[in-house]
Parts: sequence; structure tokens; C-alpha cells
Amino acid sequence: MSNNKPNIKTIVDSIAPDHLVANYPRLIEFVKAYFEFLETSNKSAYYQNTLPDQRSIHYQESQFLAQIQKELGIFVPKIYASDAKIFYDKISELWKSKGSEESIKTFFQLFLDDVVEITYPWDSVLIPSDGRWIKDSILRITMKEYSPGLKRNALDFVGKTIKQVTSDARAVIDSVEVRNYSDGAIYELKLIQSTIVNEFDPQEDVFALGDPQLIGEIYKSVSTLAIINAGTGYAIGDRITVAGFNGFTFVAYVAAVGVTGAIQSIQITNFGSGNTPLYIRETNEDNPYFIQDFIAYEYGDEVPEDVPSPVININTVGGEDAELSIQYGSIVSYAGRYNGVYGQLSESIVLQDSYYYQKYSYQVNTTFSTSEWINQLTRAIHPAGRKVFGNISIFNVLNCKLKSAEIYINKVQPNALLANETLRIDTRVMGIIQDYTEAEGLYFLEDYVGTVKFNELETVGANASTTNITSQIVE
Repeated sequence: MSNNKPNIKTIVDSIAPDHLVANYPRLIEFVKAYFEFLETSNKSAYYQNTLPDQRSIHYQESQFLAQIQKELGIFVPKIYASDAKIFYDKISELWKSKGSEESIKTFFQLFLDDVVEITYPWDSVLIPSDGRWIKDSILRITMKEYSPGLKRNALDFVGKTIKQVTSDARAVIDSVEVRNYSDGAIYELKLIQSTIVNEFDPQEDVFALGDPQLIGEIYKSVSTLAIINAGTGYAIGDRITVAGFNGFTFVAYVAAVGVTGAIQSIQITNFGSGNTPLYIRETNEDNPYFIQDFIAYEYGDEVPEDVPSPVININTVGGEDAELSIQYGSIVSYAGRYNGVYGQLSESIVLQDSYYYQKYSYQVNTTFSTSEWINQLTRAIHPAGRKVFGNISIFNVLNCKLKSAEIYINKVQPNALLANETLRIDTRVMGIIQDYTEAEGLYFLEDYVGTVKFNELETVGANASTTNITSQIVE
């Protein structure tokens, strides 16, 4: 059975009411003539029969393609690099995404070859008590070998869930940073706060779920400095360290003081090192000493029950009598920070004006004048109920190419230099040597002042040998 529909002229008599056919024959003739005119002039029966095909962009008549372009209102070139039907078939995806940020960016890339940025003025509107304070939770670890001589990269922790068997604690890792100290590298894992379950135990292993070869030991770090005696005469910014351990100690500063200079709060800016990881202490065969809470011990000797406390040094001008106590832990936190300037009256915050600075406005940062695209954008993909603004970016393209890749070097051979030096050697009794290998490209966060640490000072004079130093200077 054919799906073609007959010309309406031929079925008017059968569909018209009988009383109209009997009483108004001239009206029936007029209707038949009108339908015949539609068929002759506009091919009404043809389009009626081809309506399913006309719904497909691939089979549409050219005149309907022109109507689609007129409806979209976009500035499409008259001459296409490809078939117009293929073009509009693809552009329909842009139409379906109408109202989204990606559709606006695609619009400018497609028709103006311009990469634009979308900003929202509402982000700059003052909202009282909307300050967004962020304080990260950091888990510090050292990486362990999962088999002899094989150790994974700590960056592989990013995005994974870590777990500790002893405490059943777990958390998801947001990012990883490495800090190099004179006695090794410590990796700082930023935890996603909402994913932290239970408390992690220091100096116990953690591993990535689903990846047991990714394993590390939690470093026993200085988490806080408890104020036992606030003292007097201190100033904000006074530096706090452990005496004699520059290179791998923590660093803190006085953050707030009272009227008399009494210390009210302390901020740790570098959690440093100062505790030998357990897996190193258990497998060590070369170094005769290990560090525990900034105190050196010799392997084989029992750690005394009355462990001495490290000496805390406060670099101050007029402060005195302060007494601080080191608190250790697994999770540490640096100074908090505001995310943006929301709710801060002294920053670049404005009041709502219900025009530009309002919830339903957005701004397109482009290199084209608004008159070239505003009408087409609003008709094609602009979301209903919103207000669009254009911000024209003006810039110059500079030619920064090199005219020549040749570099001319003038070499000068200097005379031999004679270096004489008399050394002053400071030694202390009961000293230990902190050996380490400086990797290529490794920089310490704190200045390292030597490898020998001592308790009692004595001075010995010595003369250095004369050395001939000859080098080549390249200008």
C-alpha cells in the first residue's frame, strides 16, 4: 500500500458536509480551485507526501536550508567549504547546547575564529559573611620500597584513596608536593577534608587502595608549638627554630602578640624534618646514628627513659622568658587562606545594581566589536532570561622572531690564580656526622651549615694548602 497522499482537491467532495455540497456548490468550487492553486504554485501535495524526508537535514530542499539560516540568524558565509547540508547537520549540535558556556565559546570559535573568555559579574558582588576560608590538611610521608631497590613516585598518589591498616584511617589525595631536606625528601599529601576517616598514626605505613606497591611511611612531624609561658617583649615575625639544626628543622614565626609583647599565637611555615623514619632505622647499615625528636642517638644504645627536650631558639630583639613545647602529629596544616575576595569590604567587591552586577548577567571577553556578533548570538544560543555584555580585548601582536640563530663567543684565557686560606676549625666533643647525598638539581629549603653537629665547642687552628686554580672564562 502506498503512503502517498492524494491531492486534497480530489477528495473535497468526500470530506465536505453534505449540506454544504448541496446548498453551496460555488463555495465547494472555490475550495477546489484554491487547493489546485496551492498545488500548482507551491507543490502542496508534493511536500505533504515528502514531509518525513523534509524533517531530515540530508534530504531537505535548498529553500528550507535558507530558512534555517534565516532562523538561526548567524553570519555563515554564502560559499561553504563543504556541503551546506553537512554543515547544518553539525551546527544542530550547537543549537542543542544553547544556553551553556561551552556553546558560547564554540560559537565564537566557529564563526569568528576567536577564543573567548566568559566571566560573571555576580562573582564580584558583595555578599556579607561570604568569606571562604580554606585550611588544608597535609599528611607528610616518606616513600618506601615495595621490593628491594624499587620505589614508586609519590605523585602517583594523586586522586587515589590511601589507607592505614593499624588505625583503619583513610582519605582521598587531592595533590602532592615534595620538600627536600638535608636528610631526605618528604612528600606532602593534601587530603580532601570531607574524605578523612579516623586518625592516622605517625610512623606507620599507608598505601593506595588497589595499588599496594604505592606505599609510604607517615612522617612524625611538628604539628603545633604549645605556649607554656608567653613571655614579654616579643614581636610579630620573630623566627622560631630548634637550636643547632639548621637544614632540617621546622621553621615557625610569632603570629600575634599582646600589649606587653606576650606571644599569643605561632604559625609554622615549614614543618621541616628531624625524625629518622622507622624503616630507615630498621634497615640502616652505614650511619651509626639516628634522629628522634631532634635528638641524636647511637644505634645499639638504649634510648633513655628521661629523653632530653630539644632547645627551642627564638630569634628576637627584646623578647624574653617565653617557654614553648613541641607537639608532634601526623596531619599538619599551614596558615589558612581566603579563596578569592568574597565578603571582604576592603577588596574589589561591588554592590548589586540589577543590571550588570546581577545573578543573570555574563560577559564575553572577545577581540571583536559587539555590533558584529551580539544579534546573532542572542538569536542563536543566548540563554533566555539572561543579559549578555561584551568586553573588547585590544592587543598588539609583536614579532619576536630571531633574525639569526648564530651566537658569537669570545674566549679569554686568564692567568693562574693563587689561593691561600687559613681555616678556623670549630669542633665539638661527642659529635655526630649527618651524611647525605646531594642529588643533581636538589635545593634545600633552609641553608645547610655543615655536616657535623656538636655539643661542646673548642677551636683548633689549621693552615690550608695552597691551590692553583685555573679556569676558562666565557664571555
